[in-house]
Amino acid sequence: MKIGRRMPAPILAALVASVLVLSVVAGCASSPPPSTSGAVISSATSEAPRGSLAALVVAPAKSIRVPILTYHDVDSRPVLGPRGGQLTVSPAQFRAEMDYLKRAGYRTVTLEQVYKAASGKAVLPPKSVALTFDDGGIDNYTVVYPILRSHGFVATFFIVGGFPDLPGHTSWPDIKLMLRSGMCIESHTSHHRDLTTLTDRELVAELAGARDVLRKKLGIDAHILAYPGGKYDARVEAAARAAGYVAAVTVRRGNVISLANAYEWPRIGIGPFTGLTSFRAALTK
Repeated sequence: MKIGRRMPAPILAALVASVLVLSVVAGCASSPPPSTSGAVISSATSEAPRGSLAALVVAPAKSIRVPILTYHDVDSRPVLGPRGGQLTVSPAQFRAEMDYLKRAGYRTVTLEQVYKAASGKAVLPPKSVALTFDDGGIDNYTVVYPILRSHGFVATFFIVGGFPDLPGHTSWPDIKLMLRSGMCIESHTSHHRDLTTLTDRELVAELAGARDVLRKKLGIDAHILAYPGGKYDARVEAAARAAGYVAAVTVRRGNVISLANAYEWPRIGIGPFTGLTSFRAALTK
């Protein structure tokens, strides 16, 4: 990981100020939909008010093992782009993977729940798995969402603030419906730029700006970030922290989650060549 230059105090102040003006409302619906029995979580203490992730008192933090699976597009044809063929999973494959999770007794949880568990504020059910989807393609609503609902599952969707207004992406009204149905919405920045190449002021726009857009469009305060392309360095981590994010996910493979590595949470990428045998193995390694 590259070590970036220190962020000037004025930029840090601007980031902090942009966070303070936002009301704290979590990126998940206040309660899961009636059919999402797979999302049950037992609390180790009384439930904190929704949206209080940034205010959790962490004493002591602990490491937990939970696979965070990463999907991009679920479509019958590869999406456009240089890596479309590597990132597009067919609806049949996705349904088969969800069928396996259901049959094997896995319980889906959101990343908000994972964070609370790592904070020692909640206990995840046995065989927990977190499903995440990057970029907010239109298939998130037309394909993924119905399959999740039919299985009683929840998931975390990382939305790029400037994408819902573009063709081929899930619209704000549909994202809001998913949110109200128990799905979790978090930040994938404002424009999906390589954060390691940006100036300090551009980082403010991409990180704090994305939270502002989600707050205005959905009435939520996103606390978890997905780095575009998985690219980050020490300066990006510092900027994410200053912008109000309490955790960030990467494309590094693994399943050990803690607050000590809160801005480098690993995920397990699922692609068209994963295969059900490899999928099953990924859940336990």
